[in-house]
Amino acid sequence: MTDTQALVISLAKSLSDSSVIDYTLYLDNLFPNIPLAKALGELDIGIMGMIRVNALGFPLELVQLKQAKQSLKWGHLETAEADEIGCFLWQDNNRVLGMTTVYNLTDTIIRARKRSSRTSTYASITRPVFEDSPVKELPIPVGINAYNHHMGGVDIGNQYRADFTTLQHQNQRYWKPLFYWLLDIALVNSYLLYKAYRKLVIEDSKRYHHDHQRFQEGLAKALMTYCETPEHNQILRPTRSYCAHCRKNQLNWEPKYEQRAFGTNITNNWGGSGGGSRSGSGGRFRGSCTRWGCDQCNIPLCKIGDCWRLWHEKFNYY
Repeated sequence: MTDTQALVISLAKSLSDSSVIDYTLYLDNLFPNIPLAKALGELDIGIMGMIRVNALGFPLELVQLKQAKQSLKWGHLETAEADEIGCFLWQDNNRVLGMTTVYNLTDTIIRARKRSSRTSTYASITRPVFEDSPVKELPIPVGINAYNHHMGGVDIGNQYRADFTTLQHQNQRYWKPLFYWLLDIALVNSYLLYKAYRKLVIEDSKRYHHDHQRFQEGLAKALMTYCETPEHNQILRPTRSYCAHCRKNQLNWEPKYEQRAFGTNITNNWGGSGGGSRSGSGGRFRGSCTRWGCDQCNIPLCKIGDCWRLWHEKFNYY
């Protein structure tokens, strides 16, 4: 078994107890072959996937039929077994090879199918079935329907990421591609959640176009706005309080109406400006209350003087 199939087995072994929960793996044609299906069966894990013509152990007659030039009718199904594993060829818009251990290959379900283009390889086979209708309800194998349902989400997710990927092709650090991949997944999931939310809020989907590019541009603008420094404005506060800048920066600051204890040193000079006052000949700064302050910092600041400018310069707001 190659490293590619060994990776699938390693991930499958990390699942919870498969004897309690029935697991089915849906795989594209890169992974499946007969030895992988047998190994997964030993772990009680089912498989449904497409097959390449050179897949190990796949029935040769199905490979030859896929490569044959003879015409097949749309919906033609050819089955075979390899080591008790169901293998099949099905004629859709193209001839597809697959294998499964969980579905009955002859069970069908009615689903809407799209007509192939005129330039399709098998247009002469598939287009007459649809007649003049671009979409038609037709029977398809249950296994194919389940594969389309489960693998379709992965393909659509890859398409969303490919359209607006953040991945940079040249990276000097091994962890950067992983980071960009996770970022792309987060962005796609955000868009899908937004799309689902808008669909619930607005019942008529035609009234609102869920455009992926518009969402990405709006998200980028919102993130840039979120990082911008908010504007600081002077406001009148509901109560009077001492200026935050005066209390923190003025030398020998004390409340204006607080009584000084006997023997307090009042020889320091007052330096700075604000809404307070100097009392006595000692130059001690006596702060007063103010109702003015900053709406963003949520602190009181003197309206008269340099307290506003000095406080915000300290925190690089200006």
